[in-house]
Amino acid sequence: MRPTDAPPIPDVLLAGLNTEQYAAVLHGRGPALVLAGAGSGKTRVLTQRIAGLISVGVSASNILALTFTNKAAREMKERVNLTLLESDIPAQGQVTLQTFHSFGASFLRRHAALAERSEQFLIYDRDDQLKLIKEVLKQQKVDLEREALLDLCSAFDTAKQLGENATAAYCPPLDSRPGVDVKRLGRAYEDALKRSDAFDFGDLIVKPLKILLENDELKQYYRQLFAWVLVDEFQDTNKSQLMLLQAFCPPDADLFVVGDDDQSIYAWRGAEVSNILGFNQHFPTAKTYKLQQNYRSQGNILSAANGVIRYNSSRLGKQLWTEQDEGQKITLYAATNDYDEAEFVARQIKNLVASKRYKYSDIAILYRANSLSLTLENTFVASSYSIPYVIVRGRHFFERAEIKDALAYLRLLINPHDMIAYQRAIATESRGVGKTSLSRVTQIASELNIHLFAAAQEAIKMGVIRGKAQVGLNEFYKLYTEGDYLDHDSLADQAEALLKQAKLYHPEYLTDMVDEGRRAKSENVSRLIGMIKDFDERNPNPSWFTFLEQVKLVSEEESSNEQALDSKQGAVSLMTVHAAKGLEFPIVFLIGLEEDLFPNARRGGHAELEEERRLFYVAVTRAEKMLVLSYAERRTLHGRNQPRLMSQFISEIDQTLLRVIRPQSGLRAWAQGQPQSQYNTSKSTERPSAYSRSKSYSARDQDQMIKEPQLKQEVQSKRVKTRGEDKGHVSQKKPQPTSILKIGMLVSHKTYGIGEVITVERKSRGEAAKVRFPHSDKVILSSFLTLVQSEE
Repeated sequence: MRPTDAPPIPDVLLAGLNTEQYAAVLHGRGPALVLAGAGSGKTRVLTQRIAGLISVGVSASNILALTFTNKAAREMKERVNLTLLESDIPAQGQVTLQTFHSFGASFLRRHAALAERSEQFLIYDRDDQLKLIKEVLKQQKVDLEREALLDLCSAFDTAKQLGENATAAYCPPLDSRPGVDVKRLGRAYEDALKRSDAFDFGDLIVKPLKILLENDELKQYYRQLFAWVLVDEFQDTNKSQLMLLQAFCPPDADLFVVGDDDQSIYAWRGAEVSNILGFNQHFPTAKTYKLQQNYRSQGNILSAANGVIRYNSSRLGKQLWTEQDEGQKITLYAATNDYDEAEFVARQIKNLVASKRYKYSDIAILYRANSLSLTLENTFVASSYSIPYVIVRGRHFFERAEIKDALAYLRLLINPHDMIAYQRAIATESRGVGKTSLSRVTQIASELNIHLFAAAQEAIKMGVIRGKAQVGLNEFYKLYTEGDYLDHDSLADQAEALLKQAKLYHPEYLTDMVDEGRRAKSENVSRLIGMIKDFDERNPNPSWFTFLEQVKLVSEEESSNEQALDSKQGAVSLMTVHAAKGLEFPIVFLIGLEEDLFPNARRGGHAELEEERRLFYVAVTRAEKMLVLSYAERRTLHGRNQPRLMSQFISEIDQTLLRVIRPQSGLRAWAQGQPQSQYNTSKSTERPSAYSRSKSYSARDQDQMIKEPQLKQEVQSKRVKTRGEDKGHVSQKKPQPTSILKIGMLVSHKTYGIGEVITVERKSRGEAAKVRFPHSDKVILSSFLTLVQSEE
């Protein structure tokens, strides 16, 4: 039944729409918010809405549609054109379908003079920005190290995300420094952009906004030109983008936005979830539609996603559902450690592909931090697995710039003649050593047949290098001849000290509120240090030579692994959850589900925790048929093997949806440093890795999860037996009762839900456990707890 105010869109454009989609496409005049759940067909709604408007006589040239990626804009344009062609609907003009930034650039080309630029202005990317800021600092006689330079650049970007310019930047790390005036530097930066006839990316939103706010006649012109405005992924808008929309659209405008508050995961780059939560405040007459039918995932996966996201208080509320079957239960693997976790994933993948029901390309592995890919990559390239994989929207671990930089420093520990490593390492920090100075050092090294460090000192003595380059070369020389690393014996400690002093490793970034990029780089360097520590422990006589040789072999295997992909089977996709947004796979493994990893240690307060939960929701809803979750009871992080706690997000899933798998008890003994024969027949305590690999599971294999019929064994619950329950036993000597609960076990409580045992103790009333539940820790008698029985 059509609403009375609905436009007369022909039935051919409405065919196949479900009830929720149908209502949204037929929205009448005025603003509308379409809450589109994951996999609910939002692109089709946008496409049919645009085609529908054109079908009832709206000129295509009066329609503006904004997206966040060029790929999304191209796909939507193709789908609109195809729909019009198939429906034989003529269009007058062309729909303006662009990203926010490309639209801003087009606007500024037309009105460059109003922004004090020429029509041939340049657009500066991040690298260009940093180079310009360096020039500004030089002119202002301000000397900042690279990290402070990045802080300043981020502050300028944040100011523009908030609708201001760089003069309004706020940068706490620099505000307290003597001689550093952030507002003055912001003004100088804006002046430098103007002299360069350039805009940075933030300007592509802020400058059109400023022009429209200062020119009412122009604003009214654009409001008439783009009488119909549509926005995709509205939850990803920042404050300045919302302000730009408001400049185009008065409160009663025909603004049609589509988004999902539960998938707002980009606060770290300025996105404001409050934009979608408060849409009806900005546009009071807006009507809300909810797309809740999911076409992607099976029922149990959606139930898990719904169950977790309901703990967020800042949301508009919706419940995903599907006409598909419930499907199989979600597998939860409680790994002994990160190596065990990687082995489990690899074995599962091999079995899935061997079943002939899935290809490698049907499988994705998601993680919160890209540093977690290293153990997986090492495992996959091992000859016992040889699993083809690709890093999606990222680089292989050893191809990442910060890892190459770190390895360059480490290579110089054993070979001061390594010209490539020398040039790369000395360029990582602003030392003032340019190409000319490096060329002179290299020439002297060649002529005198001496290593590069000695050549640098010789060049300084000869007077051919002076000034800042001389200071930089001396500092670099002292780093290796007097550096902190000399006070340490182990390779891992040497690496940590050297990379800290070289300002490549910043442990404080792992917990401080710094931008995502710098945190991720420090996590990767930390993971490299952890790998070196592992190498130290596994080898009786570790050396830099053997470690770097092994790294070279592994990185070469990564490269050849990608080149030898089977075209029929494809490759497993490895990616961060952020990179997975908008993608879907039949099978998803979500690893590293531990407190301080996911949710992230930097989550801060309530708002940050809710964003982490939305990120988990996004990860879960990437899966179509099978979802496998895993966490490790111990993991090597920041160069140390640490005990871990299961993520609270696992506890928030209804336990009846889970199928829990644990390694055999022998593996747990190994994790505590005791001999474990399943890894090595010689009963060595050596940790398994890509370099020393053997089976980590017994013949009684946990991999039955892919065999038909699938998932015969479900999660079982049983009452935990306490000391007062066995009334029939008579003994002259009362035995000391054996504790049934163990640290790390999963238990459930009828009020608090599922949780993980943290400690076990005896009280006067019986055995009690401290349990970590989703929102608090509780001490509860074991008689009130139910054990979530795992499969062994």
